[in-house]
Amino acid sequence: MHAFARFCLLAAALGLACPAAPQAGASAGEPFAPTAGERPAAAPQTAVLPAPAIAKPSSLKLEKLQADAAKGDAEAQYLLGYLYANGWEVKQDFAAARHWFELAAAQNYAEAQFQMGFLCTQGLGVRQDFAAAKRWFELAANQGYAPAEYNMALLCTMDEEPQAAQTWLELAASHGVPPAQYEMARKYAQKEDYQTAQIWLERAARQDYVPAQYDMGALYATGLGVTQDYAAARPWFELAANQDYPLAQYSLGVMYVKGLGVTQDFAAAQKWLEKAAQKGNILAQYELGALYAGSLDGGQDYAAARKWLELAAKQDYAPAQHNMGVLCANGWGDKQDLVAARHWFGLAAKQGLAQSQYELGALYANGQGTKQDLTAARHWFEESANQGYAPAQHAIGRMAFYGKGGPEDVGAARAWYEKAASQGLDEAQYDLGILCTKGVGGPKDIEAARHWFEQACSSGMKNACAMYNALARR
Repeated sequence: MHAFARFCLLAAALGLACPAAPQAGASAGEPFAPTAGERPAAAPQTAVLPAPAIAKPSSLKLEKLQADAAKGDAEAQYLLGYLYANGWEVKQDFAAARHWFELAAAQNYAEAQFQMGFLCTQGLGVRQDFAAAKRWFELAANQGYAPAEYNMALLCTMDEEPQAAQTWLELAASHGVPPAQYEMARKYAQKEDYQTAQIWLERAARQDYVPAQYDMGALYATGLGVTQDYAAARPWFELAANQDYPLAQYSLGVMYVKGLGVTQDFAAAQKWLEKAAQKGNILAQYELGALYAGSLDGGQDYAAARKWLELAAKQDYAPAQHNMGVLCANGWGDKQDLVAARHWFGLAAKQGLAQSQYELGALYANGQGTKQDLTAARHWFEESANQGYAPAQHAIGRMAFYGKGGPEDVGAARAWYEKAASQGLDEAQYDLGILCTKGVGGPKDIEAARHWFEQACSSGMKNACAMYNALARR
């Protein structure tokens, strides 16, 4: 099998060449996920904002509250509904909560109108009814109750009323509702107005809205609309990471691996990556596996690398599947298993990962982990070569030259050699030099032959040096 050592095992976060992720997902080793403006527009949401929580009273006189509510005191009715909704001092009972909220709402008590809307969206104590919810939210919103303004924006979006949705969103944002401010930031970022987006993001972030804290970090880390500044990104990522936001934990881990805005610290990197990886973050699982494979201060731990890479690989993350193939092929972290290597390379190859397509072709060509199949080998080499992967271009060139797995075509062989040679692959440079010397697959060209032998010789290939010297004496 072709030397697996030439292929990436470490993450791009370690500064080494790595397989790129499939187009459908984030690229391998990409330190920071897209900010709000780069994400696809969210689908219509039904997860409306609940009312702000109120603290449970330290000394609650339930009988007095019930008496006041029975007398028609709107605040008491609202608080009694809140007790039933949360199961404080009484058994949780959403039907009873709805009863008391509705009485208070009928007296134009905005918080109770909001709670009625929320119960209707969730189907708690009443059948789920978004039209009724919208009517209740609108009553509260018309009194300036900011959470209701935001929920009106959501429900108007659901009902395909974009102008009304935007009006309510702007009101909610101006009244300090963090998710509304965050959504405003997303809209401005989509227009590439990152300065205004940053203003809204920061307003939400300073109210401890975790997604906005993460995105503030991402703005500084990526330099979108601001001067790129990893040191400025770090505190925002830390705020979100300390609230268990996996993307922020992953980003901090990458920063510590690379020493971006922080002193390089593999122990800190491991801590943050592991927190995110344990929550199922694929990128963190991949990077943690890569970290164990080659960059911990104590050396390599392939068993741990395999554990984390396999978790990411089983979630269909192509770079992790590729590196699982590398581990299995080399017997790192467990005994060598070429059948398993073929399995993992095959999964990544089908997602379009050029390195995996090449490795799968090599397994088929050599009959390792599978029955030898030169037709399949040629297919996968060509898939990889068409993506510009030099070792595959050289391999498909050789198969075309010798007529393996398909028709002989020395012209095509020479063309493939030239593509790989132009990328600095010494073996292709040598083979191309031979064809140029003999005029095979194209015109005889001694000057070109000298050039390619010289290039291969400079990489340390002794045969190429001998050929270069022989031509130089002519």
